[in-house]
Order: sequence, then structure tokens, then C-alpha cells
Amino acid sequence: MDINRLKDNAGSQIAALQQPVAQQPEQNYFTQNAMAQASLVQESLSTGDLLALLKSSPSLSSFLSDHQSIFKKRSTGALIEGMIRKRGITKSDLSKRAGISWVYLYQILTNRRHPSRNRVICIGLAIPCSLDEIQILLSNCGYSKLDIRNRRDAIIIYGILHQQNMFTVNDELFEAGEATLN
Repeated sequence: MDINRLKDNAGSQIAALQQPVAQQPEQNYFTQNAMAQASLVQESLSTGDLLALLKSSPSLSSFLSDHQSIFKKRSTGALIEGMIRKRGITKSDLSKRAGISWVYLYQILTNRRHPSRNRVICIGLAIPCSLDEIQILLSNCGYSKLDIRNRRDAIIIYGILHQQNMFTVNDELFEAGEATLN
């Protein structure tokens, strides 16, 4: 994709959405969602697109200020809440399936506790999440994504792809001589 066209397209969409209400009287209905829409535009850009924009940016500070929304992390608790609501499972069932106490789960959901990488994976398996969803959770929590080139991670990925529960994945890890999730 041509970098100038990419910059113009993303820039004009974001600029239009960020204009003050006084300059957009006919769009008052959409003003409340303008920043959210700008964020969605930026989130839809691929990593390659963002790298191209960074490379062509006149300065680091201009890139950082123009693309603030891509650096904002979502609440881990809110992400997990959305996933369990989507699946229709109870928090009690989630805590049992993940092998964690209800109190600890509540602390994670209210962002009072930051789960370990293993706990994030246990929660993802318990929901059950797709591989992409678990990768998003891991990344959002500041952890490295599962890497197929890592033997332990490959076993976990296999379990996710085959919709195995946390206990089965732990058995597979133990049998392979790898550290279990809990």
C-alpha cells in the first residue's frame, strides 16, 4: 500500500473524527463516539501499516501524539468480563475451570490483582478462548505471546486449538516434562 495514501486516509479519518463539536454541528449525534471511532480506525491498521507510518513520520513526538489511541491498554478485568459474558459462563464456573479461587478471580476482574502469565493462560483455557483471544489477553497484560517455536508454548497452543481444558493441558505438559500452568 502506498505510504502517502495510507497516511492521508488514516489522517483524514482521524482528523474528521477529532474536530471540535462547534465545527461539526450536523454531527452532534456522533460526537460522543468520535474518539472511539478514531481509535477503531487506528486499531484496524496492521503492524506493517503502523511501522510504515512511524518510518515516514517527521518526528517521534508527532507519531506518538498522532497515534495515542494505539498505546492505550484495555482493562484486563473488562476484557475477561466481556469474554465470559459472550460465552455465557458464570464467574463461579470460570474460577473452578481455571483452578483459581473465586476471591482471586474477583480481584483480577476488578483490576486489583495482576495475574501471572500462567494464570492468564488458565483463565483463557477455562473460558474457553480462541488462540487469538488468549494472545490478546497475554499482550494486554504485558506478557509475551505464546510462541509455537517454544516447546512448552507449542503444547499449550495444541491444547487451545483442540479445545482442551486446563487440567488436560497440565497433564500434557507434565507428561512432556514441562512446567505445568499451576
